Amino acid sequence: MRQLNQEEKQELKKQVQIKLEVYEEMQKQIEMLIEQEPFKNRHNEIRKIKNRVVREERLKQLRREIKLFIKNKKKDKIRTQ
Repeated sequence: MRQLNQEEKQELKKQVQIKLEVYEEMQKQIEMLIEQEPFKNRHNEIRKIKNRVVREERLKQLRREIKLFIKNKKKDKIRTQ
């Protein structure tokens, strides 16, 4: 395996930074949607589940659904422009 030169290191750093920003923005949107009504009720119900394994799995599933909702929303926004 070879060492990366400075340009490649900088490019890799930029790519990682961009992905990190996208991830952070997605997390903010997820948290914001969890506070809104359609998802808030489900989130609260899931958090009441005593079994940790079941609760964590359902929370993951809810987050996947929210991410899908966000992606679809962005696609719809792009289509209307």
